[in-house]
Amino acid sequence: MLKMKSLLLTTLFPTLLASELFYQGAVSTSALSESYASVSAGVEDISFQFYNPATTAYYHNCQGIISGAYFFPVDCFTDGVGSNAVGDNLTGDTTQGGVQNHNFVGGLYGIYCLDHNIHLGLSITNPWQTRHSYKDSWIGRYYGTMIDIKSININPSISWSFHDVLALAVGAQFQYLSLDLDRAIDFGLIAFEIDPNEGTPSEQDGKEKLRTHDWDVGWTAGLLYKACWNVRLGLGYRSEVRHHLQGSTHFTYGEVGNYVAEQTHSYHNTCAEIKWATPDLLWAGLYYFCNDEWQFNFTVNRHGWGKVDNLNVIYGDATENKNQLDLKDTFGLSIGGKYTPCCRDWMIRFGLSYEDSPAGMQHPLFYASESIRGAFGWSWDFHPCLRLEIGYSHDFLRTIPIELSTDTEGNQYRGNVQGKIKSNPNHLAIQFVGKY
Repeated sequence: MLKMKSLLLTTLFPTLLASELFYQGAVSTSALSESYASVSAGVEDISFQFYNPATTAYYHNCQGIISGAYFFPVDCFTDGVGSNAVGDNLTGDTTQGGVQNHNFVGGLYGIYCLDHNIHLGLSITNPWQTRHSYKDSWIGRYYGTMIDIKSININPSISWSFHDVLALAVGAQFQYLSLDLDRAIDFGLIAFEIDPNEGTPSEQDGKEKLRTHDWDVGWTAGLLYKACWNVRLGLGYRSEVRHHLQGSTHFTYGEVGNYVAEQTHSYHNTCAEIKWATPDLLWAGLYYFCNDEWQFNFTVNRHGWGKVDNLNVIYGDATENKNQLDLKDTFGLSIGGKYTPCCRDWMIRFGLSYEDSPAGMQHPLFYASESIRGAFGWSWDFHPCLRLEIGYSHDFLRTIPIELSTDTEGNQYRGNVQGKIKSNPNHLAIQFVGKY
């Protein structure tokens, strides 16, 4: 077991993976540097309790971590074409860069040792976060012009160590989730279908601004088992958290919008709710100590995106806004390791991983691609009490096709939209470790 007291001040600079939708998994530079191969059975630092709370059993002093992450994705929408339900071409911008906005992610971590075998852990993070925005004039504006997801996850845990061979842990999640959604509404098309003299499709838009939030609970669990002197097995799990998001929606009408609202008895400023969930996450793997210079990690993961329902908004006037996502569970695997030369004041980390895509239907606000990630990092003990960690990774992604149809339920007035989204994510992480 590790016997040291340390304070880790961490600054991370990775981009959001297009393969992971709104999940932000980069909470540790050392984990990123090994392409997350070490998150199940590794004990690099106490931020690993996010993945496996049993890792806190490997530290016998009180510790704390402060982390911050800045995400700078490079996504663009290109080759856009579209038509509405009556066959007219949709007007608007067919190309747009900067689709996914920059985000800041941070976390606080700590452990407290009740005795040699029992440890309390605490992590406060925001693992579910993303923001996409498009111009009000883009060709797919009826599917959405902005989505903003934010979260706060408070995760206390307790771990038990048995003879330095087996460690078990359980924890609770107290999670806040907010979801904001903006979209344009083709009031001209709806009015045209009511009376052709009252509307002009694609030229008389209105807007909707939806704001919702909720607190709810989940749980976590973890296990570490020292199979032999140089092999450690690990299992970490975070349950899904089912939210009943509640809030309100506000419409901007114009003259035609007021006409549509009166005729259809809908599109009113009213309360709104969404029953939604964040997926459960599972990691399993092993750590292998080859010798003082070489150590290796291997992890397989399952992300339960299939438990995330379609994004259906229910309004106070009993109408509904349906957004079909058709997400599916994903599986991934990663292998990584570290090399420490005989001088012992620096080490090199490396990793390679594959991640499946959770998207059954690509949506301009919820798109994803399978990815292959390569990563490496460098760690330097430049002072007896200070360490510098630098990690970098790159994701190799396919071009993501967008093909949306008015035949899909809920899309009648949104149009047929086709295009491509290109993503080129790079990840740079910097971490400072202080021991005292």
